[in-house]
Amino acid sequence: MLPSLGVSAWCFHDALYAGRLTLHDIPARTAALGFDLVELNDLFYPPPRLSRVRYLPWRVWGKLRGRDAWPAFQRSWVGSASTRQHLRAACDQAGVRCAAFTLNSDFTGNPRQQEAALAYVAAGLAVTRSLGAPIMRVTSDYREKSDDMTTPGVSERVIAGLRGAIKLAQAADVRLALENHWGLTTEPAAMLRMVQEVNSPWLGVCLDLGNFPPEQRLAGIELLAPYAIHAHAKAGQFTESGEEVHIDYAAEFAILQRAGYRGPLVIEYEGAGDPAVGIQRTRELIERHWSPA
Repeated sequence: MLPSLGVSAWCFHDALYAGRLTLHDIPARTAALGFDLVELNDLFYPPPRLSRVRYLPWRVWGKLRGRDAWPAFQRSWVGSASTRQHLRAACDQAGVRCAAFTLNSDFTGNPRQQEAALAYVAAGLAVTRSLGAPIMRVTSDYREKSDDMTTPGVSERVIAGLRGAIKLAQAADVRLALENHWGLTTEPAAMLRMVQEVNSPWLGVCLDLGNFPPEQRLAGIELLAPYAIHAHAKAGQFTESGEEVHIDYAAEFAILQRAGYRGPLVIEYEGAGDPAVGIQRTRELIERHWSPA
């Protein structure tokens, strides 16, 4: 049986970053494409009124420290109650359910940074609950590479951070799904260790079918598939026959089905051109390769 199919807000990232769309528009766009499941992302959480003015002291703070203050400022408004309510209303009006809220978390910091990371998790969980989503996807850290693998204690800090996040998630009745996304989780064995060390029914895996390095992809999916509770069907480029150029969907779906995966498949198209076309081509790809048995 085909899993429930959904659409990630990331499919529309160009328009969202450019301001042509807001996160409030995504549920209606999803419904217009014939889907009833959507995934919303913290990166596009609508800013408060006068945000550019409010940013000025943050900008000064960032310049004094030689860093870009916008990401920290953006995280400061995620979870605002009025926006949560408006996003839920947008989903209800469009007739779609929220499969998950995605949070870009970082558990690699020092104790003070860990405290801020858990506060951000709490804000994300408030959004997730308001949306009625059963899952919040998290990341181990923000780094695009696994350079920190050799830093003493970094994996232990992530595990400790995840344990703290699990306590918050359990109180909110929301499961966390750790994605193979950046940094430490680009290494399948390292990611498996995190999940197994935390060892909680409140933590599963958000398995992105295109994020592991190509040489480790099938083995990594095989390793993590038994823990998957949420999955991203990534696509960016198609052959003339409609296959994804860089992802072997037939092989990957076979692994997922052998592992007994029962969660949703959320389309994450990130290629060029009209995202509506890319989303539909990804849907056709899924329907072609997911065995009905």
